[in-house]
Amino acid sequence: MKKKNGNTGTQPNRKIKAVVDMIFDDIPYSEEVNEAQSKIEAALNTEFDKIKAGRHEDEALEELLGHYGSLSQMAVLAGYPAESADKWRREGEAVDIRPLKKEIRRQRIGGMFLYLFILQSHHLGWHPQELLHRMKNPRPMDHFQFPAQYMYRECWDVLRRLRSP
Repeated sequence: MKKKNGNTGTQPNRKIKAVVDMIFDDIPYSEEVNEAQSKIEAALNTEFDKIKAGRHEDEALEELLGHYGSLSQMAVLAGYPAESADKWRREGEAVDIRPLKKEIRRQRIGGMFLYLFILQSHHLGWHPQELLHRMKNPRPMDHFQFPAQYMYRECWDVLRRLRSP
């Protein structure tokens, strides 16, 4: 059984929802755009019910998309000015989430290594002053290593010690 749409009292059509979703795919998200999308979908469903009277669903959908095939036409149907569609498109570039995910992943990994380093210092009984000293002045090594490599090596040493019986 289909759910009733709270805005208009009409039954939402999955094809109309899919078309509206595709049109709004490349438009950057904002509260105004989200509200407009739901109003446009409700208005299209209402108009679809008017057109569908006595016709097959596919014919009614074809006629609906013929009349309201562009975003500006859909915006006018929902009560927005035609220029608002251009405004929604220009509000900025959609943010690519992949670099953000990559940065968050780096932050999480860094946090885990810091946690392991602190865990190791606690396990070895270092005092906070000694921990700061070891972070600033790593133990002498055969060759030069970056502090991050030192922390990485120290953390793996802790894991090995914790695993061993």
